[in-house]
Amino acid sequence: MLDLNNIAEFSRCHCIGICAVLVPLNLLLSTTTIYLVGTNRSMQLIYGTVAIALWPAIALFLHVATWWSIGVVMLPTFILPILATICLATHAYAVTNPQQMRTLLLGGLAFAVAKRRQLLVNRSGLFHH
Repeated sequence: MLDLNNIAEFSRCHCIGICAVLVPLNLLLSTTTIYLVGTNRSMQLIYGTVAIALWPAIALFLHVATWWSIGVVMLPTFILPILATICLATHAYAVTNPQQMRTLLLGGLAFAVAKRRQLLVNRSGLFHH
């Protein structure tokens, strides 16, 4: 039979290793989803990435819950669920409104490129106040 006490204890004993895997994995999968939406890839591919990405986010929530269950309330026990929530929200946005997300991404990219050009012009001395 599945003993949740042993699983929770394992989670707490191997916290550094678990977080060392789950945090980058969440960030990588979210970045991948953003890239796929931004490059206008097929929804089937985006759905696949999102389906895979749900698991590390849920695992991160459950891992933090093992700490909350014994009364540990520290900064990481708030930061990690916030990270998982942001990742899940990113995936939900990519699935529910990919065109709007793509427009937002391209607008942000255009803004960043314009600011970079402005910075380069200012640095080169071509523009004086």
